[in-house]
Amino acid sequence: MQPEQPQASPPGQNPQYNFIMDAGKQPKKGLSLPKLNLPRPIKIAIGGIIALFLIIVLSSLLFGNKSSRYQPYLTVMARGQEIARVSALAKDDSQDQTVQNLASTVQTTLLSQQSQITAYLKSNKASFSAKQLAGDKSSASDSLLQTAAQNNNLAAAYSNYLKQNLATYKNDLSAAFAKATPKGKLILNSAYDSAQTLLSTPPLSSS
Repeated sequence: MQPEQPQASPPGQNPQYNFIMDAGKQPKKGLSLPKLNLPRPIKIAIGGIIALFLIIVLSSLLFGNKSSRYQPYLTVMARGQEIARVSALAKDDSQDQTVQNLASTVQTTLLSQQSQITAYLKSNKASFSAKQLAGDKSSASDSLLQTAAQNNNLAAAYSNYLKQNLATYKNDLSAAFAKATPKGKLILNSAYDSAQTLLSTPPLSSS
């Protein structure tokens, strides 16, 4: 019977140094999270809360961006609505046929533009509130017309009001036009031309 021969080590490996190789192979420690032994109903409730939170965050991101995209239109509508409101007051308070005709024309023109922009926003599912549209309402304008009527100066006061506010309205339209879609640009450009036409008619065209 032949004596057992020691088994040869694999090439390049000396058994005398195995302890060095083994020492380098430390077990990997992963990040372990504590396991919560919660009842199933509580786990379901927690999952529901997390899901609801994610829905709220996503909704705010989606609809928030959408609202900001249409904010220039709302600025235009708020300005136009206020000018139309003040024009209605001027028409009612004045006995001057010229003032009444001008106020009626301005009111009709701006309300028509409001209707077109509103239809456009609704077609794009953009939401807005009555409070947003009333953002430019100013009691100072009411006081201005009332005082002017008492001093028999309503025609001049209303003309000055229109010159200032229609010019601002045109600037609002230009700002909205710069960020509008092609269809939106058509509506805004038409409104801009109408505002320019109003400013070009007497007595607004006079210095």
